[in-house]
This record gives sequence, structure tokens and C-alpha cells, in this order.
Amino acid sequence: MVRRDNRHAISGAIIQLAPVDASTVSTAPAFKVNNISRGGIQFASDKPFELEQRIRLLLKLPNGRQHTATGRICYRDRQPGNGGDYYGISFLDHYLDISGAKAAVND
Repeated sequence: MVRRDNRHAISGAIIQLAPVDASTVSTAPAFKVNNISRGGIQFASDKPFELEQRIRLLLKLPNGRQHTATGRICYRDRQPGNGGDYYGISFLDHYLDISGAKAAVND
């Protein structure tokens, strides 16, 4: 896979994930976001996710902005010994306004 968007490390951002058919995402479990790009995010989780799994997401940036989208789990980076793995989500719709993400990264 070739990365087409620049990724930006980010702290203080969380993502809530729910099944595609869920009525709401705001009450779903939250996970720490490691990095962000226009086309997706990487997050840490001790909960397993399946590759190609489709999900609804609510991304909460540290500057108060929120972003909702449908995505798919596109990769898993195993992190032995830390109690969780890194997962990548590719947005399937509603790409992120990267200027808003950069503002959150640089705040």
C-alpha cells in the first residue's frame, strides 16, 4: 500500500468506533489516536478489530472539532508487550479537512 497523504502525529485526540449499523457512535468505546491524515487515522487498541471491517467513527480533536465518517480497518501493526496494537482506518466518505487537523496538531 502506498501512502498518499501526509500523516501528522497528534496528542489528545480520541476516536469512538461503532458498527456501521449502530444508531449512534457517541456512546461507543473510545481509543487514543496516534496520527492523522486527510484519508484516515491510526489508533491504539487492546480490543481486536478485523481487517476490512467497516465501522462508523466519531473523531474528537483536542481543539474541540469533531469529524464523523464511515471507515474500514485497513491495517494492523502488532505491538508485542504493550497490551494493544495499532490499527489504521481509511475513511470511506467525508475525508478530513486537513487544515482543521493541522490546527489541532499545532495548538
